[in-house]
Amino acid sequence: MLSGTPYENCVCVDASLVVKWLVNEPDSIRALDVLEEWIRRGVRMIAPPLLLRRAWEIANSHSLYTIYNASYAALSELTGTRLYTCDRALIDALSWSSDLVINPLATA
Repeated sequence: MLSGTPYENCVCVDASLVVKWLVNEPDSIRALDVLEEWIRRGVRMIAPPLLLRRAWEIANSHSLYTIYNASYAALSELTGTRLYTCDRALIDALSWSSDLVINPLATA
């Protein structure tokens, strides 16, 4: 994570997590616990606009078939924030280290 930047206390969230906050899904309670903890700690959340140049590059280099998923990865990379996602296919495709792309609902 970039220290001393506007993104220091910030995480990048993707739709697979945000939807669990809005729609009753099996993991929604755990997802809401994560949200409440971030709010308590003053963590800011960011999400991307859908057409970033880096998103196209990531989509091509990681065989992601949508810019949508690559946009989250690009925003996370460009801001130095961790990417929080519940999308197992995205996690596997990126093959980033586990401290850069995190499933907040995964059991330890």
